[in-house]
Amino acid sequence: MVRLGFDREAFRIQLTPVTSEGRPGPRKTAPDVVPIAHKTPMCPAFAYEAAQHQRKDLSLRVGVAVLVESADGKILLTRRPQRLRSFGGLYVLPGGNLERGESLVEAGLREVREETGLDVVNATDVRPFCLWESTFPLSFDESQGRNGLSHQHLVVYVHVRASHVHSADPRPFRPQVSEISELVWVSRTEAAMLLEETEEVDSERRIKAFVPDEAEFDPDNWHHQVQVHPESTQDVPLQQLRENVVIGTQFAIRTLLGASAEAKHDESVLRQASL
Repeated sequence: MVRLGFDREAFRIQLTPVTSEGRPGPRKTAPDVVPIAHKTPMCPAFAYEAAQHQRKDLSLRVGVAVLVESADGKILLTRRPQRLRSFGGLYVLPGGNLERGESLVEAGLREVREETGLDVVNATDVRPFCLWESTFPLSFDESQGRNGLSHQHLVVYVHVRASHVHSADPRPFRPQVSEISELVWVSRTEAAMLLEETEEVDSERRIKAFVPDEAEFDPDNWHHQVQVHPESTQDVPLQQLRENVVIGTQFAIRTLLGASAEAKHDESVLRQASL
C-alpha cells in the first residue's frame, strides 16, 4: 500500500510507503492510499528487475486507465484491434498517457471520451484506486531479441461511477475504430469469472459486445469516431473474454471487487454493533 500524490507541474507521481500498523504513517483506509503491484512475481516488471542483463536506460512513464461502472452496475471493457502492435486483440480498460498540465483524473476522463465517446466528465464518484506497473512486451522472455523492454508505465487506475450511462444503450458510444473493435459490459459477477484464480467458466456462457463498423477505419484519421448501432452486436464466449483480458485489468478488477467486499463486511460489522 502506498499514498498516491501527483505533481502536475513537475509531471511526476509521488509515492509514500504506508507504514505498518502501530507506526506513524497514513492510514490504510485513507482515500489517497491505494495498493500497488510491485516487486512481486505478479508484477510484470519483476523479471526485468531480477535479470542481471536488463537495460539500464529505462524510464517510467505515467499512464492512466479508467474502470467505468454503469448505472446498472456493469464494468466496461474495450477490445484493441488485432492490427495494433501493443496489446492487439486483447481486452483492456480505456486509458492512455497524460498531457502536460492535466491531473490524473482529467487525463482519464479525456481518454474515455476520446476512445469510447462516453462523456463522464460530470461523474460525481471518481477516484484512483490502485497502481500497476505495465510493461510491453508482456514478459521478459518475449523481450529477448528486441533489445530488452520496449516501454514501461506506472498505470493509475481510476474508478468512475457513470450514473447517466446504462449498459443496454449503445447510443452514447462513439468509439475510435483505430483503438477499439468491441465494447463489452460485464457484471461484477462476470468480472470475477475473468480472474485467473477462478475455476473454468461455463463454456456456453456468452456476453453481448457492441461492435463498431471496422469498414469506417481511416488510417489517415486516427481519431475518427463512429456511431454504434443497437443491432451491431455479437456474442462473445465468456471463456474467450477471460483468456484475453490483460493482467493489469485483472489486477484492477480484483482490487475493486476486493475493496467492495471489504466495505460490505465493515458495514455489516457496524450494523451488528449498533443493534
